[in-house]
Amino acid sequence: MIEVIVTIVISAIALAAVVPLLGSVFMRANEPYAQLRDGTELHSAMENLVALQLPANALDLESLHTDVGAEGSSPADGLTVVHNRYVSFAGGVESDTSATNTLLKVTLGNRLGERLSRLFAEVTR
Repeated sequence: MIEVIVTIVISAIALAAVVPLLGSVFMRANEPYAQLRDGTELHSAMENLVALQLPANALDLESLHTDVGAEGSSPADGLTVVHNRYVSFAGGVESDTSATNTLLKVTLGNRLGERLSRLFAEVTR
């Protein structure tokens, strides 16, 4: 009888130590899903911008620059415009240029700190 009581007491102590740990694990179980959702939203937003550059479309960089919004703005829930500026490359080094340039750098970021960048070139049809 004493052995049964000792076993029950040890089991209760072990269970008391494990239950709080399992509770936090179950509470955080949806984090990978949320991270995947945020990453997918970031890719989707960038793909929507890339679709504007398809061969059937004539891409006007000034319109895209305006449509994306100012740096620091939020075009969609959870997304931020990190870069929206005209750039050039001299000697492999990126530098900001005037609006007359033919390269527009757009970088979008999400809540997780992930970023996607894309260079858009002027396309006329």
